[in-house]
Amino acid sequence: MRVLVTGGSGFIGRNLIEHLARTHEVLAPTHAELDLADPGALDRWFAEHEVDVVVHGAVRAGHRNAADPSRQLWTNLRMFFGLMRNAHRFGRLVFLSSGAVYDVAQPLDRVTEEDFGGSLPSDEHGLSKYAISKYLEAAHRTGAADVVELRLFGVFGRHEDYAIRFVSNAICKSLLGLPLTLRQ
Repeated sequence: MRVLVTGGSGFIGRNLIEHLARTHEVLAPTHAELDLADPGALDRWFAEHEVDVVVHGAVRAGHRNAADPSRQLWTNLRMFFGLMRNAHRFGRLVFLSSGAVYDVAQPLDRVTEEDFGGSLPSDEHGLSKYAISKYLEAAHRTGAADVVELRLFGVFGRHEDYAIRFVSNAICKSLLGLPLTLRQ
């Protein structure tokens, strides 16, 4: 099986590529090789590459270390809908969503699936994930697309950027004897 992984240089993408490459052929073009926000570039890429599954994990970074956190909503929606317009060229899309769909301004420690839609996300990243999730809900009801959404949050491990992730940051600080800061 040939799998396209978007966001392959990120924490989850890197782990997925390592795992999937054991049994599948994995394609993971960098941003320099494929601008996912450019629909024409996506059309050309899919015309030249056959894939069975797309695992979409790419996002416009918005964390505190991001070089330019602007245009997250525009970029994330454009990447997703560019992939969806090429859905006829692959079998299934696995969309890596996040807890941001529930609005990170709300406590996420006891959130349930039934809470989805109870709060509209207040940030661009969350709003993009929310809009895509709502689109997928409708597409699932009509059978319009073969898409699986995975809402990942509270994930940590190998390849994680310890500078921006709480758990690994706290572990590193503890090992170095530095103070831990809790904001919530």
